[in-house]
Amino acid sequence: MIMDFTTTAVARHAVFDRTLASFSKNLKGVDMKECRLVVNVDPLPAKGDRQAVVDVAKKYFKEVKYNFPSKANFTAAYNWILSNAETEYIFNLEDDWELFVPINVNKIINCFKDKNMLQVLLRAYRYHYRTCALSPGIWHRRFYSAVGGNLKTDLNPEAQLRGERFGIVMPTSGGKKGGISYKGRIAVFPQGVRQVVLKDLGRKWINKSPYKKSGAGKKAHFITWERK
Repeated sequence: MIMDFTTTAVARHAVFDRTLASFSKNLKGVDMKECRLVVNVDPLPAKGDRQAVVDVAKKYFKEVKYNFPSKANFTAAYNWILSNAETEYIFNLEDDWELFVPINVNKIINCFKDKNMLQVLLRAYRYHYRTCALSPGIWHRRFYSAVGGNLKTDLNPEAQLRGERFGIVMPTSGGKKGGISYKGRIAVFPQGVRQVVLKDLGRKWINKSPYKKSGAGKKAHFITWERK
């Protein structure tokens, strides 16, 4: 399986190296050395080395296409990476997750036999997901090509991935009660069991950093990091 990987990142190459090392080891059925990474690296922290992030990526991927914007904006970053992806399926990685259980990509791809399926997320939490999310998982072209370039940059990207937008019907947090069923459009892997396979590395990093999420704690307004 050859696919593009997409990542939004900030200048913390050591965290990114740990992320890529874990996926290189445990993501089966795909050779990252034969794949391309599309990565946006925002200028945070202020004195961070963005080129070091790209150099880390080049250890794991055949090709790295990168963007160094002059201003940090989480949503603009997603517009850019999704607009530059090309393969039928993409693996959206993010830069601060650790995969600690072997996962076969081909088993995830099987979920897309349902022609309405938009994305399959690796399980980071025990509960069942009812909305599309940005944590690691596979997105189909019918989803990412509709979203890329069409996100409003003054709103959090994840907050926009629900309801009837971008010309497709996406899951909503209300599930069937909200009028739109999430079934057949989003899946969580492994299926049938609530086995968590990911560890969030970013939370520990941010707790030790001088930054906090923008938007006064309201997710819909988080588009960048700001000083505490």
